[in-house]
Amino acid sequence: MNSADHRIRLDDPDRAAQPSSAGYPGNPHAGNGHEAPADGARPEFTLLVAGCRGGKTSFLRLLLDTCNISPNVSKDQLTSIAKFVQGCGSHTSYIRSATIDVEVDTDDGAKPLGLTLVDTPSLDFSDDQAAEHLMLETLHHVDSRFAEGIGLSEGRKNPGFRYVHLCIYFLDPDQIVPPSVPGPPAPVVPRTRNGSFSQPDQEPVILEPPVATNPLLFRAALPKLDIAAIRRLSGRVNVLPVIARADLLSNDRLAAVKVAIRRDLAEAGIGFGIFDMDGQYGIPQHPDERVEPPNGYANHTNGTSAPNSNSPPTSPVAPAILRLPYALISPDMYSHSDGVPRRPPSRHELIQQYSPPQQYPPPSKLARGKFIRSYRWGIVDVLDPAHSDFLSLRSAIFHHMDTLQKYTREYLFEKFKAEFGPHHPPSSRHSVAQPLTRPPSPLTDTPLACLLTPKTFAQVLAP
Repeated sequence: MNSADHRIRLDDPDRAAQPSSAGYPGNPHAGNGHEAPADGARPEFTLLVAGCRGGKTSFLRLLLDTCNISPNVSKDQLTSIAKFVQGCGSHTSYIRSATIDVEVDTDDGAKPLGLTLVDTPSLDFSDDQAAEHLMLETLHHVDSRFAEGIGLSEGRKNPGFRYVHLCIYFLDPDQIVPPSVPGPPAPVVPRTRNGSFSQPDQEPVILEPPVATNPLLFRAALPKLDIAAIRRLSGRVNVLPVIARADLLSNDRLAAVKVAIRRDLAEAGIGFGIFDMDGQYGIPQHPDERVEPPNGYANHTNGTSAPNSNSPPTSPVAPAILRLPYALISPDMYSHSDGVPRRPPSRHELIQQYSPPQQYPPPSKLARGKFIRSYRWGIVDVLDPAHSDFLSLRSAIFHHMDTLQKYTREYLFEKFKAEFGPHHPPSSRHSVAQPLTRPPSPLTDTPLACLLTPKTFAQVLAP
């Protein structure tokens, strides 16, 4: 077994050794992990994060911490999720995953769901070899879930098994619209004053800064390597690009980043598919729980000041067409390696934290004031739609969950079987797409959920 296989399989015992939960017959966590859920079993949804450094692991933790844990959760699942969260206290160095039973609020009430979270190391394109190795590992992880599905009996229904249904791809805004960089210091040029026989005075001569640091001459652009990575991942899984570390962006810079991402992805034939179909997805509003900043100005979404207010008008927000890509912020409580001492919770404390409460219905986990980021001028609340797009993204994921599951099962899985056949699964070093150093071809990869228009996506799913 090579090192790549070993690192990918490090958490396979956690993934495969989950016993069947009460109330869910045929739970695929049981046995060796290769058993299909029985008819009527609760559905499964697997979400993978990939891309730049900064925010991937925090997003998974925030998604986990805002979900209601199912009363039917098993002890093995709680132990596995506690181990997963403990590993979030440092940089992710290998692909790891955990599964837990949750309940998702829908129009028809609470819906049971087996939620699997997959964390991956950061893609560092400054190291071509490491980036390519990680891309191969990530693709192999997705392929291995399909390969398990091929081994199922043809006579049994397969409601989704453990396929990877969605990849959230994090983009570094600094690589799209770099922050302002001061120009080099003005050189000192000796000049002699007219009519003077004295020594030359040292008078500075102001020169224009280089073009690369002049914001008026810089064209915002999505790096081609990110576009190539998104295209390669889209060969196996639905991909949704998002903006990482959005708290570092002003309104104007955030708008420029969104424009650049949408423009360059569109030029590459990549869109946002079903996530562009409609607007908000029933984001819960908690006006009584809003935490006002202790200092600084509270922004108004219409770009104006409140009546009878002494606060200056804010910059207008991005127009509605630039709702996507979503811009995300990580709360301070998930930060690590920033020089701030934080006591890591013990395994026992985490098991208690994620154990379902005795109270029913459980208290809301979307209350504001807990997941915040503090600055000298005030606070940013990750659950405030005016500060972060997390709630919009969370609602969109669960809103389109059934469609993503069906598309993955009926199209991506069938496409995988057609390519490799039931007896020829891909090897651990197999690449399902072109290497990052080659420019992508629009004809080599079949467009997937993020590449399709809503109309085309509906045609693919039509019976």
